[in-house]
Amino acid sequence: MRPAAGAALLSALLTAALVAGLATAALWQSWQGVQRESALRQQWQTRWLMRAALDWALAELAGDGLRAAAIDHLGEGWSVGLERSPLDALLLTSTRLGAGSAPVDRSLGPWLSVRISDAQARLNVLNLLEGASLSDPWLQVFARLFEQLGLPAQELETLSRELLRASAGTADERLGGAPLMPEQAGDLLWLGLSQASVQALRPHLSVLPGRLPVNLNTADAMVLQAVLGAPSARVQQLLDRRRTRPFLSVDEAVGGMPGDLLSVQSQFFAVKIEIELGPDWQQSQTALVQRQGAALRVLWRYG
Repeated sequence: MRPAAGAALLSALLTAALVAGLATAALWQSWQGVQRESALRQQWQTRWLMRAALDWALAELAGDGLRAAAIDHLGEGWSVGLERSPLDALLLTSTRLGAGSAPVDRSLGPWLSVRISDAQARLNVLNLLEGASLSDPWLQVFARLFEQLGLPAQELETLSRELLRASAGTADERLGGAPLMPEQAGDLLWLGLSQASVQALRPHLSVLPGRLPVNLNTADAMVLQAVLGAPSARVQQLLDRRRTRPFLSVDEAVGGMPGDLLSVQSQFFAVKIEIELGPDWQQSQTALVQRQGAALRVLWRYG
């Protein structure tokens, strides 16, 4: 009897282990399914929010283009954006339920940030090109910026040479094929700039189609000093004046300046969107928008 009882006990234990193993496997598969579904749902939510945030930014830019097409400056609504705003608060505001509902706890997420910046507040790298050659006036502007940042002058020479090759689409047998034309500041790495130089230049450079002037009403002190070739005290005076009232024309601020260097209008804007649905789910996207009057066109999106 004892061997039979032992065998029965062993069989029961094996059966229990098998059932436990099957239950664990089923639970694991179920958990994986929930995780996949949750990730897929977050991806779709992120895409929807990115699209909605970009639409909001486009509406802001279009409205400004209709209201004040003559000049663009940092006192306009587009420059305010949304800074890490709780989605609950935004949804309540958009549906006009905020007045009669409980206050939203702004310390909680998920979060949405939308920042619109004037791409013409920075120096356009493609301004270095003038047809099939380089532009001397813009080379001087870039040289001053490199000097202000303490960057090697030889890197500007390399950048200019490689940019010209990329524009012409020609290949040098000693240097290999012609480089691709850049689309954003990070692409300048393949035109001969070091990583450190790209990081230093990133806040002051843009890559925009064509040759475009810098907006006097939105550019920072370093960019204006590079364009004007003026002392920092003179540039600071201009910044102080535009805080009181934006410039209506370039001549009002700096008479005699060539028209292809400065302007008070912009047609290219960068939109950066950041979404945080949880501590482990953050996504960002950057878009370049061209505006002509109230007509808008998204040239590219990354992220």
